[in-house]
Amino acid sequence: MSNEKKLLLTVTGETFHPARIYYHVYDRKKLLSLLGTLKCMQFDNLHTRWVWLYEGEAKQLKFKNPYSSIPKAQRPIVLGSLYLRKEDEAFIDLRSFERAIKAILFFDRNIPRNTIKVKDIAVVNKCFEFPIKLQPNFDEFFESGDVVSNDPEAMLDKISDMKGFAAIKEKFTNLMNIIENLAKEKLPEIERFPVNYYEDGIDSLETALRMRDIVALEHWKGNNNFSIFDVVKNIK
Repeated sequence: MSNEKKLLLTVTGETFHPARIYYHVYDRKKLLSLLGTLKCMQFDNLHTRWVWLYEGEAKQLKFKNPYSSIPKAQRPIVLGSLYLRKEDEAFIDLRSFERAIKAILFFDRNIPRNTIKVKDIAVVNKCFEFPIKLQPNFDEFFESGDVVSNDPEAMLDKISDMKGFAAIKEKFTNLMNIIENLAKEKLPEIERFPVNYYEDGIDSLETALRMRDIVALEHWKGNNNFSIFDVVKNIK
């Protein structure tokens, strides 16, 4: 029997990376009403959550393993779990970075922004070995004291306001040095940062998550010194 470890993947084919998307809820009553009209949403009384199913409106989403490849006995699979534990906040737990990207776009199309707006995302920057026992929610990751909060844009704003950078060239050089050093740092295992979807679109977040996926896979292979800086450096 081989002792080689097996990478944990989702049913739809992505590398398993726990992610949690946070929303501000402006109108809870309207949100609940809209969730009830979506064929892909179903309330789970046992776990007090709304499950986002790979059915109905979500059936058109494209993954590495398409809907047609999923055995009928396994349908419908759960793409994500939405929780409403607070009056003005909701979050969705998902099993991959790709599902997180698709969730942000899907719910923005199907629920008006005056009802909910996406705020932050929390992610686990590591790969997992198959098999593992999973809970319905990801509180074990995102409610722990290990979550590191990052806000890259706030950091850049602070740098741009720093005194002492009299010359533009000097300011730019210092800024680039800081960014390079940050890119070389080891990513936190669990981090939370703003999505900035309404300002930047989805591409910025998608790039950030893809880079984290690459770094995590390299670490899985044993290349523990691999960083985001190496991802950028290898882009041709």
